[in-house]
This record gives sequence, structure tokens and C-alpha cells, in this order.
Amino acid sequence: MADYAQFDQDKIDAALDAARRHNETFKLQAPGSAADLSAIDMHASGEFSVSGGCITVSVQNHQICLDIPLVGKYCLPVPSWIPDGASLQACISLCTTWGIPHGVKLTVSFNGTVIFTKTFLKC
Repeated sequence: MADYAQFDQDKIDAALDAARRHNETFKLQAPGSAADLSAIDMHASGEFSVSGGCITVSVQNHQICLDIPLVGKYCLPVPSWIPDGASLQACISLCTTWGIPHGVKLTVSFNGTVIFTKTFLKC
């Protein structure tokens, strides 16, 4: 059975709070509301992506297994030239619009070099 690395829940909560505060700062409202969309600062609208933190994860059986916020438990293959037991850095960004989370972008690095990115849901 795989061991699923987990991200720091406090960092996830802080990222979601930042997204909510971004929405409140610019008084953004969802399309279709009674708001006059011409009054919205278009520089502040659109997707807001905020870091949910990074963790170290070990390669086991040529894959890494993570418990990803909004997604759940998931294993991903790594290139075969990366040996089992190697430590990788996995970082996530939470994607939001109007302060509502709707996706996660995962970036995985080995020795400081990005080896892959994976987007879950919509980013």
C-alpha cells in the first residue's frame, strides 16, 4: 500500500483565506449578480492562484503518492532516470475565481529542476 504525503493544512487554509481576502479587497462579485460589471477593476478579476506550500516526497516504485487538497489521494509516475528513494519537492498552487477554489496545480522538482507539472480540475 502506498504512503500518501500530505500538505500542511495550515498553509492550505492560509492560501484559501488569501483568495477570499483578494475577492473582498476588490469587492468582486460573481457574474450574474446585481453588480454593475463595468464597476469591477478588470485587473483584479479573473483567476487568482496562490501557493498552498511545498513538501518533500520520496519516490517509491517509480512514482510519488500525494494527498492533494480538493482532489484526494493520487499517485503519479516519475521519469525512470529518477531512482527509487530519491527526494522530490512537490508544491501546489490553489486556483480560485471570485474567491472560490476550483483547481490545483502541482509542480514536482528534482534537485531544483522541475520534472513535471499536473493540473487538477480547472486552473
